Amino acid sequence: QGRKCKMTTSRELGVRVCGMQVWNVRTQSNIFEDKYFGRDLKAGSEFQAALTRFFFDGISHGRALKHIPVVLEKITQLERIVRTLPGYRLYASSLLMIYDRGDVDEQGKPRQAPNHQNDGENGTGSPNTKNQILLNIVDVANCVTAEDIETKASATCPPRDPDGVDRGYLRGLRTLRLYFQRIYEQLIAEKGGFVERGEGEGMATQSNGGAGSGGGAGLDAQSSWAWSDAVVEEDPGEVSV
Repeated sequence: QGRKCKMTTSRELGVRVCGMQVWNVRTQSNIFEDKYFGRDLKAGSEFQAALTRFFFDGISHGRALKHIPVVLEKITQLERIVRTLPGYRLYASSLLMIYDRGDVDEQGKPRQAPNHQNDGENGTGSPNTKNQILLNIVDVANCVTAEDIETKASATCPPRDPDGVDRGYLRGLRTLRLYFQRIYEQLIAEKGGFVERGEGEGMATQSNGGAGSGGGAGLDAQSSWAWSDAVVEEDPGEVSV
């Protein structure tokens, strides 16, 4: 694990891409990248391009404009949770992101008319979650909880701060947050600062200096807390210790 960490973005960023599968509507096929693809990435433009690629469907980056604001909120919520868990170490765990591109043809047009029976608009159903993006913690077999006192005491490489929070994990979350913000800002700039209705739902209009400030529809100023360039802590933290 230590060797993989030093040779990949894990050392510098606290996180690395472990693989991805993306549906390309243009070719009607999956684009697959394995763990070795992620290990070869370098911090900076390569890592950012890989994250951006996860939202490219062969036609546009519309999924990024739709889902990144939600991802930012989920990452911020996860940061807050991890900060309340002293003694926990999420060793070798992963974040799994999943979204459904939908059943569309080669031009990106839906094959079937949308079903609005459960969209919650008529007051009788719950909001449709099919098109939302999910963010789950997986691969937790090697995680250590605050109650694992004997395990931590006898470990070959025990935590340097056994009573503190997992600052390495927080470092990785901060990296993802900043990269996703940068991707969103660049995509908005390429569109001339305009966000179409339904894109960027839940993101504040004052997104750190004006990303989306050109009049984005469907934005929610109450979610501005998810958008920040502020460093989470003065100390950048350690990686997996």
